[in-house]
Amino acid sequence: IPQFAILLESGDVTVKKNVALAISNLAHNNLENQNAVSKSGAIVHLVTLIGSDDVETKQYAAWALANIAYNNKENQNTIRELGAIPRLTPLLESEDIITKGKATGALHILAYNNLENQNAIRESGAITHLVSLLESEDLGVKLSTIGALFDLARNNQDNQNAIRQAGAFPNLVNLLTSDEIRTRECAATAILNLAHESTEIKKEIIAIINSIEGSKKATQENHPDLYNTLFIE
Repeated sequence: IPQFAILLESGDVTVKKNVALAISNLAHNNLENQNAVSKSGAIVHLVTLIGSDDVETKQYAAWALANIAYNNKENQNTIRELGAIPRLTPLLESEDIITKGKATGALHILAYNNLENQNAIRESGAITHLVSLLESEDLGVKLSTIGALFDLARNNQDNQNAIRQAGAFPNLVNLLTSDEIRTRECAATAILNLAHESTEIKKEIIAIINSIEGSKKATQENHPDLYNTLFIE
């Protein structure tokens, strides 16, 4: 792994791209390798590669950072401190759907149970772009976007309000009746996090559900926990 960190400084784009992919694979669900990558100094080079002109290099670098950060609070913080979040945010506007998917996935993982990262993502301007991606026709992008939003909203009132202001609620409510079960369940979880301890947001979501024919009944049948939170509690 220390050799990989050195190779990330290569002038050869192909070498850097392949090394980023190798690091991503090594870090996947492996705490020891995640920490070894961090110790090697590779993270700062991966952050730089997010800005590469080569599309695949951007993708591999973003996903390597996601795998390094997965369930690893220390690495989440290191990646934020090295400036990855403002570099990931512009990738949400990429014309390449795979790049969008890797960026949304990385932000989702960085936001998980990490208040500092949640706030940094909001401050980077990412929330507006994430809300726009709720309308993506790509299932992977849509699911990782919903996931990012529900982790950004978790116990974070400023982010809940920012997601509200970005106009996410109608799209999320519409996704409650999606034909795709994972989309429905993720949307319900996101709405639960958004409505948590916020009477104002809860009222707004209830109004949207009531305005769509059949939505209240579908919510009761498909998402009983959400229905109870909104209409019973």
